[in-house]
Amino acid sequence: MLAKDLISKKKFALKLSDTGEIALDLMNELKVSHLPIVNDKTFVGLISEKNILELDSIQEPFKNLGLSLFTPFVCNHQHFFDAIEVVTCLHLSLIPVLNEREEYLGCVLPSELLEKAAALLNTNGPGGVIILQVHDHDYVLSEIARIIENENAKVLSFTTNLRSNGFLLITMKINTENFSSILKSLERFNYEIYSYFMNANDETDTFQKRLNEFMHYINI
Repeated sequence: MLAKDLISKKKFALKLSDTGEIALDLMNELKVSHLPIVNDKTFVGLISEKNILELDSIQEPFKNLGLSLFTPFVCNHQHFFDAIEVVTCLHLSLIPVLNEREEYLGCVLPSELLEKAAALLNTNGPGGVIILQVHDHDYVLSEIARIIENENAKVLSFTTNLRSNGFLLITMKINTENFSSILKSLERFNYEIYSYFMNANDETDTFQKRLNEFMHYINI
């Protein structure tokens, strides 16, 4: 999934002739705290609610204010993971998308990124969740997958989080909730079971928590 496939149908762009007052009204309408300013097709920069509230006058057109704006964006051909990285690192409420000529195409919202990430990680599908804790040096995905597949199950999705103690937490969505034999096999190969969830409600809450961690810590 590329950034261009997630561009919102809503119109977020401001013009240089617009004012802070117009921007605040649009932010309130669209439920965002950032908006792009675009001159024809050129992305001028991203203005935040905080920027606007610090202006001497919110009735003055932007072109008269000599604004110094930051210009975060992703290219239309970049993977949506790149958009997630920029949004989370900069705490943005949207991310502009530009084409190869650096022309403004539109914006992607974090909610749309989260929805696609959830679909990619199969959070709503049937199955259970197993969380392993392994040392970074001992992490071999193919071996873990082989153990699970030998028990007639499959890994539908997984995420990893490197902890400060040098251990990885590996969260896996398995295509079955009946995985007692899988747990025993993993332990037999000296894998530490950090946690597991077979109940549907626990699974949803816990995997959503892991998804949120993924959204925050991912570094592609």
